[in-house]
Amino acid sequence: MDTRREVMGREVTIVGGGIAGLALAATLDPRRFDVSLLEGQPGRHASGSALGMWPAARKALRRIGVAEMLDDAAPPTPAVGSLYDSAGRELVAAPGPDLQLVERGRLMAALRAAVPDSVALETREVVDAAALPGTSWSAPTACAVGCAVSSPPTP
Repeated sequence: MDTRREVMGREVTIVGGGIAGLALAATLDPRRFDVSLLEGQPGRHASGSALGMWPAARKALRRIGVAEMLDDAAPPTPAVGSLYDSAGRELVAAPGPDLQLVERGRLMAALRAAVPDSVALETREVVDAAALPGTSWSAPTACAVGCAVSSPPTP
């Protein structure tokens, strides 16, 4: 019998190993949850673009413990911008976006590194999350990441 599942009592299956799925897997307490992460195409997220990270997103990454891994990314843009008239005279200074650009692959690698070893990683495409064993699924919008949560087994 799997004693780890007995002790934790709550199984969480995260469908999708993108930014949100990895962040959730990195955040869930392994002492309270038995976490599985299912990703159909693990390599497809490695390439791509840069993401503009707002201050709230950077704060969340600090809480997860990955912000330090991204510290040498481009610094945040200035927090002040200006509005000019047609002659080029500054009319008013206004708050700017305060975005930090982070390359998607670096963010994904940092989040992957933050996922605890206790998380079971599985390459598997899920077509119907409601078909996962032991899932309770109240509505397709119940979880933005596409996670399915099951109740602890009854004795």
